[in-house]
Amino acid sequence: MHKKIITRFALVQWIELVVALTLLGGLVAFNIYNEHAQVEANEHDRLITQAKVISKNIEFQFQGANQALLAIMQAIPEWQRSPELATNRLASMANVMPGIRGFGVIDAKGTLMYSNFPQYIGMNFSHRDYYKAVRQSPDAEMLYVSPPFKGMREYCHQPDTHDPRQARRVCWHRHNHT
Repeated sequence: MHKKIITRFALVQWIELVVALTLLGGLVAFNIYNEHAQVEANEHDRLITQAKVISKNIEFQFQGANQALLAIMQAIPEWQRSPELATNRLASMANVMPGIRGFGVIDAKGTLMYSNFPQYIGMNFSHRDYYKAVRQSPDAEMLYVSPPFKGMREYCHQPDTHDPRQARRVCWHRHNHT
């Protein structure tokens, strides 16, 4: 009888231990779940904030690029008299604009007329998708943004603008992706 009481007492203790460990495990799991949810919410908020900052930064870069392209279009008549002035001005503009490696002006036939890379002046780019896109849907008020493409030496990204008043010239810039 004494053994039955001890065995019964041991069984009750084991049951109590299992119940206590199950409750403790449930509390730990609940705490981990809540902590995970809190970390996820914090990271979500942080990513939204970063996305807003990046979006604003890109917006400013596109506004700057667009203003530069408008200035280039206005300067083309002057550059026709002095092509070396175009090279110098385009180089200066590219040097002061973050993310922009170069500028160029392409005529209606796809020939590069002016660039801060004089070694490419005279080359024809009419086979390039960024040229074809503007040629197919010309809009002087539109800032065209092409997908990244393989350039002469590296991957590039090219926004374009098209102005039919300027002999259908296309102005462009290239981002440096190093």
